[in-house]
This record gives sequence, structure tokens and C-alpha cells, in this order.
Amino acid sequence: MSDVTSNQVAADYQTILQVAPSSAYATSVAAQIDAGALTEAQLEASLLGSQQAMYSSLPALIEIDAFYGVTPTTASLTMVSNYATGLFNAGESVANIWSILGLEFAHNSTFENLYSGVSDLTFTQDVYQLVFGAAPTAAIANLLASEIPALATDFPQFSTDDMGGRGALYGALLYYAETNQMGKFYSAANTYLTDQAEIAFQTGVAADN
Repeated sequence: MSDVTSNQVAADYQTILQVAPSSAYATSVAAQIDAGALTEAQLEASLLGSQQAMYSSLPALIEIDAFYGVTPTTASLTMVSNYATGLFNAGESVANIWSILGLEFAHNSTFENLYSGVSDLTFTQDVYQLVFGAAPTAAIANLLASEIPALATDFPQFSTDDMGGRGALYGALLYYAETNQMGKFYSAANTYLTDQAEIAFQTGVAADN
């Protein structure tokens, strides 16, 4: 594609990472694409594979879907991505961010109505199946369920109850699936962001849904 503009690159970047790039970055990448040194697909794959995506837009998108059963609006996605970025800048690890978001998202009526009446073991079996598309072995299910009480107290500034521990485990499983490119949430999230980014690249306007 010729005559790529910095606006196109910026729109692509913002759609995937939920923040605007520097003007220097957008101009440089547009020049690389114009010169044939980089393709749009390569740019998008690079952004999706970045650490920044792993601590911001990907956990926001995947966990809103997992915990609420909906695709987030752009405003919600940006808000949660910015919150997650704040956690990262405050020193939380990428893995912890997924657990913290899960812990906090677990305290919503949709999630609580589904899981408040079941045991930790049943919960673990259910969400493992949801994340990976297959049931865990009995040994793995028991091991993961046994971690819930500890997870409930690992982040006391956010929550210390059992439902929070369950959310933290769910977030950790989603993180593992994303880093290992497994499961329906990984596939759906990456496809969704790529499709939205392609539209943004063509129009030069960040996705708005």
C-alpha cells in the first residue's frame, strides 16, 4: 500500500493498545510501510504481541468478555486498559494484573449469580473448561481449587473474600491461555482487535463501537 499516513498508523495503534502513539512513532512506521519494509499485518501482529498489549488492552478485553459475557464498548475498554496500565506502572507484574482484574470483576451480579452457589472445585472445573475447551484432570482441578483461599488474600488492597479468590484464579487461567495462545478467549480477542485495527487503518480513525 502506498501513501500510508501517520493518521492511519496512529488509528491502528490506538485501536489495539487503547492509547495514542507519539507522532514520531506514527510518522516513522508510516514511512516504513511506504518503503515496503513493514506491512500493516506485521505492525498489528507486533502490537498484539507486545508486553503493553499483555498488561492493558488484552486483559481488559478478555476479562470483560469472560466475567460479564459481553464485548466491551470502546469507552469501557479504554477505561480498563488505562486502569491496568496504572497497575503496571505502580509495579504490578503482568500476571498479577490479570489476577487483580479478575478479582475485581468477580464482584458483579452476573458472575456471582453463576458461581456463588457452587464449591471451589466445581467453579474451577467450570472455568477451566470455558478457558481451555477441555476438562481438567482431577489432580489439576483439585490443585487449582486449593489455591483459591490463598489467592483471596494475595491482594488485600482489592479484596479478601472467596469470590475474589475465584476471580483471581480465573484471571490467572486467562493469562496462561493468552501467553500460550490457547482457548476461545485468546482466539476471539486477537481476531476482534485485528479486525477493528484493519478498519481503523483503512479509515485513519480509531475504532469506536
